[in-house]
Amino acid sequence: SDWSSDVCSSDLVPLVQQKLLEIGIESSLWNKNGDPAFSDNGNSILDCKIGPQENPRELQNRIRNIPGVVDTGLFLAMADVVLVGDDTFKLTRELKRS
Repeated sequence: SDWSSDVCSSDLVPLVQQKLLEIGIESSLWNKNGDPAFSDNGNSILDCKIGPQENPRELQNRIRNIPGVVDTGLFLAMADVVLVGDDTFKLTRELKRS
C-alpha cells in the first residue's frame, strides 16, 4: 500500500530517505505534473510503499522519530469506516470499526 511522509524541508529529503531505507521502506519524492509537490505547510512529501503491518502504530512511531519527519499519512485510529480499493480504485471492501 502507499502512504506519504511529510518532511520539513527539501534539504532533509535525502537523510529521511536513507533512514526509511534502514527500516526497509523505499520512498520517492512526490511529484505533481512532473514537478516536486509540497504539503499545505510547504513541506516536501515522500511517497512510500509498505506492505501489511502487524503493528502499524510501532511503524508510525519509528517513522515519526526520524529527524525531519513531520508526520505520516498512516492516519491510525482516525476513521470509523475504511474503504479498500484495488489498483483501479474499484471498491473491494468496506471495513467498520467494531
